[in-house]
Amino acid sequence: MNLYALKVFVTVVKQGSVSGAAQRLHISQPAVTIQIRNLERELGFSVFKKKGRGIELNEPGTYVYNEAVRLFALENEIENKIKLYMEGQNGSLTIFSTNFPATHFMPHWISQFKKIYPDIKIHIQSGNTTTALEKLSNGEVDLAIIASFHIPNEHEHLEIIKILEDEQCFIVPKGHPFGSRTVNLQQIVEEGFVLREKGSSTRELIFSLFQIHQLPTPIIHVEVNRIEEAIMTVAGGYGMTLAPKKAVIPYIEMDLVEVVDVRGVNLKRHINLCTLKSSSPSPSAKNFMSLLCNQR
Repeated sequence: MNLYALKVFVTVVKQGSVSGAAQRLHISQPAVTIQIRNLERELGFSVFKKKGRGIELNEPGTYVYNEAVRLFALENEIENKIKLYMEGQNGSLTIFSTNFPATHFMPHWISQFKKIYPDIKIHIQSGNTTTALEKLSNGEVDLAIIASFHIPNEHEHLEIIKILEDEQCFIVPKGHPFGSRTVNLQQIVEEGFVLREKGSSTRELIFSLFQIHQLPTPIIHVEVNRIEEAIMTVAGGYGMTLAPKKAVIPYIEMDLVEVVDVRGVNLKRHINLCTLKSSSPSPSAKNFMSLLCNQR
């Protein structure tokens, strides 16, 4: 169906005359008449009653008019929704975050974002760094928020934006001989470490740290899935772990853990925002990226 002819027809009805429609559409009256005739030819019936110089819809014309009004209302709705999507006002956003930022930063960031963009549907996934980079590389998520000490070279296809710095510290249970003391790295080799699963950036860092200093790889006595579980295990009275200071502070204030100062070791990592270089982020993803970049 010729939608332009249909739009001319609707305009004629709304304006109440051919001349009014011509003026509204900025075309000549003969051009309006031609479009109406084309429409009637395509439909196979007349849409107006014969009534002197005025216009009045006949029954099939009334039906066509009502359906056309619905059609163009839907067209306007689609155009408005597309406009809102391109502005990042609607749509969906899938974010993968490693566990630490998922717990300690994402709730605040999401709350800020939803206050500005309430109609965006947000899906949050969490896990370790390896999973985050795989899902982003495979296009399964829009963005990845990663707490890491370095991004492996094989991920040069990613755009990495540093958002925040995250200080790390070794902790032991309250009353441990190393608590609030300065010790050498070799002194803690025999400690019972509580660490995250394979794929965790913290676990990989500790192993690398001991290898660089040509020390034996520490033995993992307890393996957990989240850093909070490692901290709580130490707070409960067992082992040593490396954890973000932000996550440890509440346990220090409750007198459950103590920080161990390891001589010559000053560990900081970054909270990174990661995207694919090969594809442009969606409008909603760009808006979320803008919010995070303002946190710096």
